[in-house]
Amino acid sequence: ANITSVSLTAGDWDCSGAVDFTFGATTSYTNLVGSISTTSATLGAQDSKFDFETPAAVPTAGADATFVLPVVRQLLSGTTTVFLVAQGTFTVSTLKAYGTIFCRRVR
Repeated sequence: ANITSVSLTAGDWDCSGAVDFTFGATTSYTNLVGSISTTSATLGAQDSKFDFETPAAVPTAGADATFVLPVVRQLLSGTTTVFLVAQGTFTVSTLKAYGTIFCRRVR
């Protein structure tokens, strides 16, 4: 799912950010992924994301977990939307995602 997006003009950009997950009272998760992508609701390529895999875990209800994304170079020939994307594999309850994307023009 898309968390947020930013529209960037043509040029070279460095983009990064963070994805935060909030867990419901009985949520059990096994995989959390976050990414920067130029395709809506689609995880980016290798080295543009984090992928946290674990045996089934039930964290503290209402707790937040934050994962930082690597810096991803965007070489854009025209105005392009860059998305912050999250994906979670979970059962039983709810899993919410929010986060921040920031981009700095290199040249």
